Amino acid sequence: MPAGGWKIDTLDARGGFAFASRRDRNLAAITDEDPEAPCRFIGAPDFRPEPVANYALALGAGRGAFQTGLFVGDDEVSFPTIEDVVEFVRRAYLRGGGGDGADGGAGGTTPPLRPVEGPISGLSLDTKEIDTDVRGRSLRAELLNAIGVFNKEAESLKLHHTARFDDKWPAPSPAEGGVATTALDGPSMLASAALQLIYEMVRRLPRAHESVAVARWVRDARMLGDLLASLDLWPLLWSDPYYNALEKLGRHLLKSFSGSKAGLHRYPKELSARLAFITTFVAGPPPDDLDEAHQWFDRHWHDRWSTRHWHDLWSTERADSDPISNLSRIPLPEDLEGSFFEKDLKGRVSMSHVLAAFVGAPAEFDGTKPIVELALFAAACIVGPDNGWPVFSWSNPMWDWKRPPEPSQILRAAVQANADCAWRWLREHLPVVVFHSAVEKAIAATARLRYETGKVSHVLGH
Repeated sequence: MPAGGWKIDTLDARGGFAFASRRDRNLAAITDEDPEAPCRFIGAPDFRPEPVANYALALGAGRGAFQTGLFVGDDEVSFPTIEDVVEFVRRAYLRGGGGDGADGGAGGTTPPLRPVEGPISGLSLDTKEIDTDVRGRSLRAELLNAIGVFNKEAESLKLHHTARFDDKWPAPSPAEGGVATTALDGPSMLASAALQLIYEMVRRLPRAHESVAVARWVRDARMLGDLLASLDLWPLLWSDPYYNALEKLGRHLLKSFSGSKAGLHRYPKELSARLAFITTFVAGPPPDDLDEAHQWFDRHWHDRWSTRHWHDLWSTERADSDPISNLSRIPLPEDLEGSFFEKDLKGRVSMSHVLAAFVGAPAEFDGTKPIVELALFAAACIVGPDNGWPVFSWSNPMWDWKRPPEPSQILRAAVQANADCAWRWLREHLPVVVFHSAVEKAIAATARLRYETGKVSHVLGH
């Protein structure tokens, strides 16, 4: 073991707190006659190491929720620098947030419940139909490759050693939009993530007689719709190759609300499913309000050439609320839950969990393309578009065409800029250091910590 390394005396990984000291001896070998080692306290949210006047404070924390020491087998883990300890505590805290319980780490906001037998619970999205080829640099491919390299470095390291990794994540695009180094698949990554989330939200549509649950679901669906509007994603989603997937959803929604079904079938066949989708995710009366639906659509149909902005149809103001709270209300697709999140979170894993888990332990998601796309989308919701405003202002209703329009070059550039900005933010929060694979697994294990189990001190490093 390296002499004079930094070792964790006591640790509350879920809370993001630790005491660490620079010492030669293991914890079990320390005696009262030993001179006091330099000791630091590290805590969320700033994770700034602070000197501790009395080493007894560090050891005394082990009598509470803190675990004593960090071990791999019988070997106490040593870190080369205090900055490495800080990185370990920060990442463990984040991954622990990816395993939070019902509150999702965001003050009680959770996704809508997944119904046992919902009207559209069996709906599936074939992602092969929406994959798009990108010529040039691909952020998706580079990021997946970097995660693989991260895992290989962790496997090759010796215990007590670390390796810098901050310069091995894909290079960020220039803040002012230099084209030469910009990855070109940002729009397809965000659009793919958006479709996955839209489909999962529709799968969670409650049964019609559960009026309170349906009302909450409509609020969450329109909140997601507002986020997509703020990121300029709707015009992209209503074009090829994504358009057919949304039309399919609209047909299912048309069958789910009896009032809207009767009301919307009066319109041309190619428009009715699209209109059902609009009343669910964009604007309008409650989807089951037949009389108001008639009036609302007729009013907008006759006024479709108005020069005024359609703020009531395409508003972004509501998306300016707390982004973490918004992410906590957006559910993760069911097929991704079981592989990365604990069983006690079944049905409650949100996009805030995904973001925390990915930033804390990206190595877990090696080869998992959907999680990479969803993490970028979550980051885009955090940072938002430049100046907070989308470039797309809806002055014509989306039902005014029979074939999906091709997004303009400026629109695609705006979505790409959103993806670039999201990646710059996400990259700043990804690991800057690789630890030995056993230490990386200890970080991932924080997702299983639960204070109420009484077993916090026995999970990490054993």
